[in-house]
Amino acid sequence: MRKSQLAIAALSLAALFSAFAGGCAIGTTRVCVAHEMLQKVEPKRQGSLLIKTVVDGRAAGHREFIGNKRNAYGMVLGHIGTIEGVRLEDVMTKSLAEALGEAGYSVTIASAGAPVSSDSRQFDAVIEGRITEFWLDLYMMVWHDVKMQVSIQEPGSGRALWNREFHGTQTNVLWLGITPEFEKAIAQAMTKMLDSVAKTAASDECYQCIKRK
Repeated sequence: MRKSQLAIAALSLAALFSAFAGGCAIGTTRVCVAHEMLQKVEPKRQGSLLIKTVVDGRAAGHREFIGNKRNAYGMVLGHIGTIEGVRLEDVMTKSLAEALGEAGYSVTIASAGAPVSSDSRQFDAVIEGRITEFWLDLYMMVWHDVKMQVSIQEPGSGRALWNREFHGTQTNVLWLGITPEFEKAIAQAMTKMLDSVAKTAASDECYQCIKRK
């Protein structure tokens, strides 16, 4: 490694150590949960889907936050949470709808908390999502893991027709321990998962399940 590269790395580590040792890891940092532009999916499918509000199926102790912050010694001193007033379930519901829309489907999001009644028969299928993991952690590196189970249900009866878990993960070098670094890792992991959802939703297997052919 060149001397200039070593110097930059040393300065970065020094800044990181100083920031964390100084206590900036204490408290809760609020971050924006989003994804990057999704990959284009071709060919597009046709069909109408009703999406229920995604359920947070994580362990009860993890639902209040979406990550940890640590000091220079690896001790957890603070947490990472969504922006005040923003629910993770709502963000993930919208993101799931966007991924299915990229596959070509016409998507309607059901009203939060409202039962999906016989009116769902006007749709080709009802989609249900369940967050099984959504967590960011850091110690010299910043990494984020997101997992969501997606199921296809028959309108009216609610009979399960198809179920699969999708996973996205991202690990980046942690330079300064600041909010944009957290948000970037989250967005990249989210995008990987949603790209997989869109690609799978456009597959023959999934399309035939939705149309019940």
